[in-house]
This record gives sequence, structure tokens and C-alpha cells, in this order.
Amino acid sequence: MLNGKTAIITGSTSGIGLGIAEAFARAGANVVLNGFGDATEIERTRAELAQRANAMVVYSPADMSKPKAIEQMVHSGTELLLYSVNNITTGTDSQGEVTVRLAKDSRVVNG
Repeated sequence: MLNGKTAIITGSTSGIGLGIAEAFARAGANVVLNGFGDATEIERTRAELAQRANAMVVYSPADMSKPKAIEQMVHSGTELLLYSVNNITTGTDSQGEVTVRLAKDSRVVNG
């Protein structure tokens, strides 16, 4: 269904974001994990997800508060159809906010 497409999921090194990344990977998308954490643990998570979902999974440590870092992360991926999922959670009573933005040829195709 999503073969040949790339999903960038922020906050995806654990929790809800990682679950979203796995759903995209299992649906056939290439996945860019993004978030903070221990480098060894993130690499283990990335490798396990790639194997479990039989998908291409890479990691970007881009800081979402730095526009240049975001630009570099986006342009390092496949420029086909880009699914950008923003995952924001805080505290122990975390609530996830998921926004999917679809773009084709650098133009937004949905609100």
C-alpha cells in the first residue's frame, strides 16, 4: 500500500511514535525515525523494527526546533510521497497528537 513512499515520524524512538513508525513500516513505507535518546538503544530499536517489518528504517537525530536540521532530514529521504507524522507526548499522562501531512513534488496535497 505504501511501497516506495517515505514516512518521517518525529518522536519515534519510543512509545506512541515508535508504534506509528511500525504501522507505516508494516504498510510498506520506508521509515525515518526521529527523536532523542541513547544512541545504542536507538540503533537497536531501528534494527529490530527494520527486521520485524521487513522495511528500510533509518534514524535522524534532527532537532525539530532547528529549521536547518529539519530541512536536512527531509531532503535526505526519498522525494516521492512524504507522510510527516508529528507525535507529541509529555509527562506520565501522555496524549498523542498525530498530524499527517501529505506532499507530492514539494506541494502539500492535504490541509
